[in-house]
Amino acid sequence: MREALRGIGPYYNAARLFIDDNVERGLGDKTAIYYKDQEITYRELQKQVNQFANGIRQLAELENRVLIVLYDSPQFIISFFGCIKVGVVPVPVNTMMTVKDYEYFLNNSRAKVLVIQESIWKKLADCKERFPYLQHVIVCRDDDGRKEKETALADGVLDFDRYVNQQSDQGEPVHTVRDDAAFWLYTSGSTGNPKGAIHLQHDMEYAFRSYAQSILEIDENDITFSASKLFFAYGLGNGMYFPLGAGASTVLMPDRPSPDKVFETIERYRPTLFFGVPTLYGSMIDLASSEYTQSMVFRLRDREKFLLRKIEKALDRIREGTFGICERCEEEINIKRLEARPVTTLCIRCKEEQEKKEKSYG
Repeated sequence: MREALRGIGPYYNAARLFIDDNVERGLGDKTAIYYKDQEITYRELQKQVNQFANGIRQLAELENRVLIVLYDSPQFIISFFGCIKVGVVPVPVNTMMTVKDYEYFLNNSRAKVLVIQESIWKKLADCKERFPYLQHVIVCRDDDGRKEKETALADGVLDFDRYVNQQSDQGEPVHTVRDDAAFWLYTSGSTGNPKGAIHLQHDMEYAFRSYAQSILEIDENDITFSASKLFFAYGLGNGMYFPLGAGASTVLMPDRPSPDKVFETIERYRPTLFFGVPTLYGSMIDLASSEYTQSMVFRLRDREKFLLRKIEKALDRIREGTFGICERCEEEINIKRLEARPVTTLCIRCKEEQEKKEKSYG
């Protein structure tokens, strides 16, 4: 622990607790993030957080805001804690908003830097003159775009991977204290314009200790998966700082949390802690029920097809005048047997003989 400075207070930085401490206590080679086909260890995460921190401190100063518009991905966590490590304030916002909404967030937060998904930036690029406080844009390429030829970025727009990878992976947090602003989260705006709620450096630890650790009893053996996105307060804890606080692993899914995608992700990664919302649980139950019903229908269809073929044969025998005559002994079939099984082609005696032969074959 660093010696307290007069007028500043004892050192405290959330990035040290949620990132660095895991490496220092021997979890460096443990998987921190499962993302598609990637498994990122705590040591790799620490290095990338340091790289982003070294990059962002060249673009923003202490307590400047950085707006983050990213899908659930390693880049979200790297950006978030990279900012916090050097006292810059990340402001994650919803990735499903309109251009006007992003204009509001950028201008209201006075963000100097925007870290944004490439597909979303394409919608905002032509409106850049409407963001008077914005000075730098860092674009995170969409996964599908990396497989093809990448489109050139406009002057002054930085490629996330290229910019971060050229930074040193060594670094120390700046001197922040428990009550310094760590990040903002905007309210939904249901009673007017969204409001930026300021969260302090120690707030994540408090939520982790009082809920994730005390109630959920999360530990380093857990794998969490939050269908609620990281830009929501609910998802930010469940999918990021709860698992990182425990040295556990988190599963990140960039897609919208449709029931089929959620089931697919659960089946693939087998999380021990799953976080959803009531509407999603209802949709998942509906999907599971419909798939079960569909499966039953397919099985019934096979039986129905077999029965229909028997009915068609019985109708043919009626037309031919052979209905009710045993195929084997050519005697009339008892009327009660026909009432019970109108599609039968054997009298009761021939049927019993057939069954005896089948049993003798084993």
